[in-house]
This record gives sequence, structure tokens and C-alpha cells, in this order.
Amino acid sequence: MKKLFCFLVVILIATIGMLAIDQLMDQSLAVLFIDQLLGQGDIIYLAPLTLLQLVDQRKLLFEANEKIIKEGEEGKEGLRDLTNEEKKTFDDNMVKIKDFDDQIKRVNDITEMRVQPPAIEITPPVSGVFSLLRTLRNEMAKYPHHEADAILLKQGADDMRANGISPEGRVCLPFIDHRHEKRADILAGTALAGAEIVSTDVLNLLGPLRNALVFTKVGATYLNGLIGNISIPKYAGSTAGWKGEVVASDDAAGAHSALPLSPMRITGHLDISQRYLIQDAAGAEELLKTDLVAAVAGLLESTILSKIAAIADTNPAGLLPDAGSTFNTGVMEYGDIFDIEATVDAANALEGNMAYITHPSLKGLMKQTIRVATTDSRMIMEGKELNGYPCHATSNMATDLSATTNEYGLAFANWRHLLIAQWGGIDLLVDPYTLGTEAKVRIVVNSYWDFIFRHPGALAYGSSLLA
Repeated sequence: MKKLFCFLVVILIATIGMLAIDQLMDQSLAVLFIDQLLGQGDIIYLAPLTLLQLVDQRKLLFEANEKIIKEGEEGKEGLRDLTNEEKKTFDDNMVKIKDFDDQIKRVNDITEMRVQPPAIEITPPVSGVFSLLRTLRNEMAKYPHHEADAILLKQGADDMRANGISPEGRVCLPFIDHRHEKRADILAGTALAGAEIVSTDVLNLLGPLRNALVFTKVGATYLNGLIGNISIPKYAGSTAGWKGEVVASDDAAGAHSALPLSPMRITGHLDISQRYLIQDAAGAEELLKTDLVAAVAGLLESTILSKIAAIADTNPAGLLPDAGSTFNTGVMEYGDIFDIEATVDAANALEGNMAYITHPSLKGLMKQTIRVATTDSRMIMEGKELNGYPCHATSNMATDLSATTNEYGLAFANWRHLLIAQWGGIDLLVDPYTLGTEAKVRIVVNSYWDFIFRHPGALAYGSSLLA
């Protein structure tokens, strides 16, 4: 009778699988629990478990075994061997964990088969398609990473360690996939064949991050994929003078100095639901990448456009300290624009990628303020330009300049002198515990940057109240 019952159950499972295999693979796995294994009889239960439930069940078993080991280490007589009952429970849990591992791997393999694009011949070959969501799921469950994910994660960790940085988490995303990096031949005397390097942003992180920064629009200079501390040369110019026919000339060599750049950590966190992690749609993957990029770009931009003081090995100084402000006397007037441009012109720097950056609120004020109240009907800013130069706005512009709060910044510069340096990739620490009671996962984001303005005279700025 027992054999007949088991046979009927197997037939039932096969029938369900043939009729609705897609729904089963999307929503859950059919799992048999045999109470006989637990010594509670011969009844067989058929229970559907979602991917998240499989991960949770495996996690509970893993924690139960950790508890058994810990109790063995904390015995009254010091370290002891496990009792027979503890050994049996431990071994039974390991068998079940292995079963859950197989089921989770099956779901991940099925998911990859559905999202993987048609095969494209590449050199060297890539083993599968990287998935950030799958990586985070496996990290949360303490499950080994998929081969395609593990390859890129190792590269990201290697990039970090090459800079003396110890990753805080196991998920290190490289900005550049060095497996696809191509270097052109160096041919003496051949134009455009010096040392061209083409790198592939395989995770599509670096491009969106640059595009999220207002500095890309104004032509700042990016230094990506650096290794170790670097120094940027600074030249103070040459000296020359009139001399008599037989009078010795002065040394025309200008003063040289170096501007140091070193990796400093930008950190923040994202809180996402556990339900979101089990999604496999391409749109969900891209949205998560966008959020990661925004977390880094927002803090980087707000630091550059601030008056924050430098702290050694922690953060660089913002570009807008109070002491260097050109104007900060209440609400700005049209004449302040000429003053800020004259400051740059006096440094012989009024050329190149000249543009304004301000706060959206101050931009709105300038579009509503008449240039000369008694004789003019034109506004300080019209269209997308301010006094003939492009004007861009970002909410990351400082609003606390000078000694007054709610005083909004306006910066004018040749922005090619702004050097933004980046080391390694993005280091992610997956924390399923802090917000576990809310069914959320906290992802701590770490990335390493520095910046410097190479020619201080090519930057001038001021600040204004809104009313």
C-alpha cells in the first residue's frame, strides 16, 4: 500500500510538471518532505516553496548547526566533542542544506537560461552573463556565487587589493572589465597610434556614473582605473625680462610642484526589499545599478561643490571655501556676474571649457530678476546661458556658503582643470540583518575617489540669498 501511495504521488508531480512547468519554475519548486526521515511516520507532504523561502530555510539550518558547534565550544569542561544526538542533528541538517543548495542552483540556472541573450563570439570567452541581483541573492544566503559572477567579483577584489584597499564585503564590482581591454600597437611616427587604450564598461556602471555628474556636461577631466597614489605636475610659468646686450639673462625655468591624489572612501547605503531581490527582469537589474550609481555620484558631486575642509585620509577639501568668495552680500545683482568673470580673466584663464554651475533655486531667481531695474526688461539669465556662457544647475550645489545658511552658490570656471580620480570599483557589503524584521536588505556601498582643481585661478565663485 505504501509503495502504491508513493507511486501515485510521483505520477501527480509529473502531471503537474507537464501542465504548468513554467509557473512552477517562476513561482516555486515542488519539494517533498518525508516525515519518516524525521522519525515521525510515513506520511508524505507536497509543499511548494518560493526561492526566498528556500533561502530562508537553508539559512535556518545553517544557523542551527552553528549553534550546535558553539554549544560544544562553550561546554562547562571546555572544548568537547559533540554528543551522538548532536552529531545526528548536525549531519541531518547538512544533508538538508545540500538539498536546498541543489534546488537554489536549479532555480538560478533556469533563470539564467531565460535572461541570457543569444550567444555572441567574443575573445576571451565570458562564462555566462553577470547578474547583480543573482549575486546579491547568493551573498545574502551565503551561497557560492555563479561562475560568471565570481569571475568579475574576483577581478573587482583584485583591483581593490592592487591599491592596498581591503574590501569590506565579498561583492566587488569592477568599473572596467580588463578581460575586454585592448591596447593598440605603439608605432613611432604614426599619427593616432601612440598608446590608445579602449576599455569595456561591461557592467554599465562607469558611463551612467559620469553622466549623472554635472561635471561631465562642463568638460571636467576624469582619471579612471588608477593604481596607487599619484601626483599631478603643476607648472607656475616661466620668467623673462629685458637685458642689456652683454648682461646675463635670468633663469627662465618656472617653478614646478606636484598635486597629490590618493584614494579616499565614499560610502553610503541602499535599503531594498527581499521581494525585489528575487526579481529577474532586466528592468529591475538596471534600476538597481542606477541606484548604486546615484548613491556614489550624489556624494561626490556635493563634496566637490562645497566648502568642506579637508580631513587627512578621509576626504578632500571642497572647491568653494568661504575665504575665496567673490561676492556674498545678500541677493546677487547683475554686476556680480561681471565681477566673477573678471576674477578668472585676471588670472589669464578666461578660455577653454568655461561654464557656470549653480543651484536650481538660484537659477530660478536669476531668470526672474531684471538686470537693471529702472532701465532694462531683460533678465539676468535667459535660456540656458548666463552672460553668454552655459549655465548648469544641480541640487548638489552648496546652500550654506559664507556665514549665512540658505545662501546658494554660483561657480564659474574652466572646468577642464577639475581632475576627478577613481580607484578600483564599487565594494558592496550585503547586510540582511539590520532591517531583517522589515523584510529588507541593506547594501552598504563603498567606492574610492579624489579630486583636485589644477589651476585655482581658473575658478571663481560667489553666493546669494534668494530674497
